[in-house]
Amino acid sequence: MNTESVFFKVISKILQRVPPPRKIQEGESSANGTNASDIDGGMFGAWDELSKTNLNEAINAQTGQLRSDFLRKPSISQTVHPNQRSVGVRIGEYLASSTYGSRLLSLASDSLFGQPYLIQPDFPCLSSSGLQHLSYIELLHKHWGIDLAYSPDEVHFIDYGGGYGNLARILVSLSDQINITILDIPSMLKIQQLFLQSTVSRKSSLERICFLKSDFKSYTSLSGKFGSQHIHFNATFSLNESPLEVRTCVESEIIEKSDTFFIAYSPDFYGIDNLDWIKEFTKRMSKSFNIEKGYLPGYKTSEYVTGKKK
Repeated sequence: MNTESVFFKVISKILQRVPPPRKIQEGESSANGTNASDIDGGMFGAWDELSKTNLNEAINAQTGQLRSDFLRKPSISQTVHPNQRSVGVRIGEYLASSTYGSRLLSLASDSLFGQPYLIQPDFPCLSSSGLQHLSYIELLHKHWGIDLAYSPDEVHFIDYGGGYGNLARILVSLSDQINITILDIPSMLKIQQLFLQSTVSRKSSLERICFLKSDFKSYTSLSGKFGSQHIHFNATFSLNESPLEVRTCVESEIIEKSDTFFIAYSPDFYGIDNLDWIKEFTKRMSKSFNIEKGYLPGYKTSEYVTGKKK
C-alpha cells in the first residue's frame, strides 16, 4: 500500500471516532439561543473535535505558547503535518524538473520551529507539507501564468482551511504584494496565529495576514470587502471535507466572486462522493471560468481543479 493511501486511511479512522458534521443552516439557533455562526464547533463536527485535539497537543498550558516540537505531536502529524517522505521526494523532483519550480525551491524553506519532518537528504530545507505548498504555487503559474513569487500587482489570497499556517508564512516571505485571509475553525486559527507570530519576523508581513472564523457570516462579509485586487481562492483538502451546505455558501459568496481558484480534494468524505460533487461544481463554474484539472504532483490518486474567470 502506498504512503498516500495509508495517510488517507489514517485520517478516515481518526474522523470516525467523532460524530459527522451535522446539517446546519444559516441563522439556525441552538437550544440556548446562540446563533449557528457563533458556535465553536457547530458547523464542522468531526474537524471541530479534531482541531481541539490539535490545539491541546500543540499548546504548552503553562506558557500559552506553541510547544517547540508541536509538529511532532500525534494528532498534528497525522493531519496537518504528516511525515510523507516518499510523497515529498516526488513533489520535490516534480518542482526541480521545471525552471519555475526550481526557482521556488531556491526561494522557500520551512521554518525549523515546531520540528518539521524535513526531507533529508534530498530536500533538507523543506518538509513534504512545504513542498506541497510550493506545488500549488507552481500549478497556478503553469495553468494561468500567475507568479506569486513575484507579483507586480496586489493579490488577495483566501486560504480556506489554513493548516498550521505554513502556506501563509511561505507566501508573505515570497512577496510583499500578497494579502492573506485564512478562514478556519477557531482552534486551528489559534495555532496559525501563534505559529506565524513565532516564524514571521517582519511586523509588516504579519499585518498582511487576516484570520477569520469559518462561518456563514464571515463568508458574506468577506465577499463584501473585495476590491480591485486579484482575488484567489485556495482550498486544499478542506472544502471537500466541509458539509455540503457550507460548500454551497462558500461557492456562491466567495468562489464565484473570485478571479481564480484552486481546490484539491480526496475521493470521498463521510459518505459524500467528492468526485460527483466536483463534477457538478466544475459544470457550474465552467459557465464563468476556464477550468483545468489534474492529479496533484507527487500523489497517485488525489486530484485538483483550478479555474480562471473568463
